[in-house]
Amino acid sequence: MHRMIDLVVTVQKSGRVYNRMMKETARRCGITKPAMDVLLFLHNNPEYNKASDVSERRFLAKSYVSRAVDLLQKEGFIKVDMDPQDRRVLRLTPLEKADWAIAQGMETQRRFSSQLYNDVTQEELEEMHRIYSKIMVNLEQMQKSLS
Repeated sequence: MHRMIDLVVTVQKSGRVYNRMMKETARRCGITKPAMDVLLFLHNNPEYNKASDVSERRFLAKSYVSRAVDLLQKEGFIKVDMDPQDRRVLRLTPLEKADWAIAQGMETQRRFSSQLYNDVTQEELEEMHRIYSKIMVNLEQMQKSLS
């Protein structure tokens, strides 16, 4: 039981540290942390370019994403287009104005990962990835059983 709590605390603490680092980066870029979250998601996952994709895949509230999208569009960081096949779907595309903020956010992600995995070997990272993949499958099965 103690090891499970250690894992949960480690994951929560890493999320808090990441969020603090990214909040500072977003502030330096003149945008909000939610806006930075949306820009980085769109950059890192270009195939998932709807606000609902950001919300569902990052486990963010729709209102959080919606406010960020409104701000990014208003400031000229993204363009929002109606999907030609389904007029109810809006597609989000980062614009050139977002490039510097995205680069800053990616550098923060790189720095976070580098510091987080300091002194962790490649073999340990690969083993951790294998274990977390199994845990994710288990969590998805647990989630389905709770629905």
